[in-house]
Amino acid sequence: MSTARSRRSTVAWGGAGLPLIVTLGQTVMALFGYTSASAGVEPVTGPLLSITVLYEAAVIFKQSSGLVLGLFLLIAVAWATQGVTMHRLEHREASYGTATLGSVLFFVLFFGVYAPLYGNDAGIASVQLGLFSLVPVGASGLMVYAAYDYPWSQTVDRAASEEIGEVEADLDRVETTFRETFDRRLDDYQSLAELAPDAVRTVEDRRREFDDQLTGARELIADCRAVSDPEERYSRVGDARQRVDGLQPEAVVDRIESGFRDRVADAVRGEFGDIVVESSFGTPYEVVNLPTDYREFDIAGVDGAVHIRELDRTLVEVVESDASVGTVAAAVDDARQALDRIERHVADREEPVVTAVETAESDLDTVASELDRDRLPFTDRLREIAVAGRTDATRGTRELQRELRRVRDLLHDCEFDTASREAATVGEAADRLVVFVEFAGSVWSAVDARASGANVPAELTDDLVRSLAEAVERADEAVAVGHDDDRLVFEYADATTEPTAAEEDEAESASDSTTATNEETVAQADAVIDEVLYVLRELSATAESGDTFLQYNLEDLPSSMANPDVLVNLRRFAERQTDLFDRVDLQSPEPPGFLELTAAGDTNIEEAVATTRERFRDRHV
Repeated sequence: MSTARSRRSTVAWGGAGLPLIVTLGQTVMALFGYTSASAGVEPVTGPLLSITVLYEAAVIFKQSSGLVLGLFLLIAVAWATQGVTMHRLEHREASYGTATLGSVLFFVLFFGVYAPLYGNDAGIASVQLGLFSLVPVGASGLMVYAAYDYPWSQTVDRAASEEIGEVEADLDRVETTFRETFDRRLDDYQSLAELAPDAVRTVEDRRREFDDQLTGARELIADCRAVSDPEERYSRVGDARQRVDGLQPEAVVDRIESGFRDRVADAVRGEFGDIVVESSFGTPYEVVNLPTDYREFDIAGVDGAVHIRELDRTLVEVVESDASVGTVAAAVDDARQALDRIERHVADREEPVVTAVETAESDLDTVASELDRDRLPFTDRLREIAVAGRTDATRGTRELQRELRRVRDLLHDCEFDTASREAATVGEAADRLVVFVEFAGSVWSAVDARASGANVPAELTDDLVRSLAEAVERADEAVAVGHDDDRLVFEYADATTEPTAAEEDEAESASDSTTATNEETVAQADAVIDEVLYVLRELSATAESGDTFLQYNLEDLPSSMANPDVLVNLRRFAERQTDLFDRVDLQSPEPPGFLELTAAGDTNIEEAVATTRERFRDRHV
């Protein structure tokens, strides 16, 4: 079937070429000056030229031989090319195209150049003109028929298979190019997931989208292969070719990388744009004041040290440069390590300062709390001394609070050494004020009980003690307060002082029988708050860190504190703190004797006493 069609097509193509050959021969003879007689073809041309229409056509041909030759040469080239595209190249589209071109040129020749033949003045019979017109129609028809009837199915099938193979190979190259380009330019993008999770997700989304396009193209090629009709298969290969040609792997990677770097740059500005390292007080440090080793550091991809204030700009430059994604990730990691190092440094340096400041502030709060109770007749004078600082003996809480604010400022300016020294100084002054106001309460209790004196805490200076003595004397004009080394001595104008040592010895024999009675008749805890707090403070100062047992000699207490009102109330309260103490022993409610405390479990005795003091204050103050 295909052989017969090929033969018919070849015959039709050859038939279309006969008038071309004849006319081309005539044209060549005319160009070189041959006549029918000189060329020896008069026996053939003579009868033909006897036909009017052919004779008149020959006359027009001679008059326009150059134009006719040009058209015939073009027609001949189109006709020959059609033969080549059919029998050699087997290119259907080219064959159709050359057949169409040849047909158009035929009509231009016959109905353009030979147009005078169709005028009324030519005197040519209509029959002859009709037959003459059949020449271009027939030749054109044969050319078109030859192209159409040629058995293209095998050719198309082969061409479609070849085209499918080429398209698939191109698709493989597209995929390989995409993979290699992506891996080369976005080699370590997932390492930036913590910094820029949206950027990483976007990269993965874009990569999946391109993978989906590759899959779609492969499915389209597979559909082409599955089509049985060669014509349809060849037609659909064009769609696959268009789909594959539209895949631009390098351009896609360019867009993915560009978007990724833009998002990473935004994330860098967000994390490193305004570097804030806060203290435990919630205030940012002036990190530019840190030593050079902490404010300048090396960053991957950057030549030279990077100052902390230039960190975000430098990192953005690395991101937007041609540095690899791995280099960008390394630069971000270097920056984070540098900031972590800064935070560890300031945390280590601030710890003693913060502890000292918080302790001092707690002491100042204690002073204010003690004075707010307003239980002493000379509390206003105490405020002048302890709060306003209207004495050369000490700085008041107002000044100390200002100094603590200065300590904070020094701390946040990274002046750690200076801040530590000044915080320690303020802490000592604040602690001294606590001792001062608590001792003032115990002194007044001693005076009110007409005791002979009170031991002075070692923390208090002579000037402070004198200020306190003056305040007591103003509050009670019947007492004179003397200061003898580490003890205040009270002299009264209106009452008898405590028993002398001889009198105490005489009464000692009766003490055992009255102990139980004394414990039953002690004052209420609210009446000896200051004294109990003072004794607990002394116990805390005596306790050794890490120990679980404390033995305290009652004779070390000021006489105003070493009495049943104070010691029995202290013992009763401590016994109720069963989570802190396993055992509380008071050998005697007054000297001589010992107070023995045993901490519960693994509790530190120092912490147990301090906690007891805080609980007593919370309950009674």
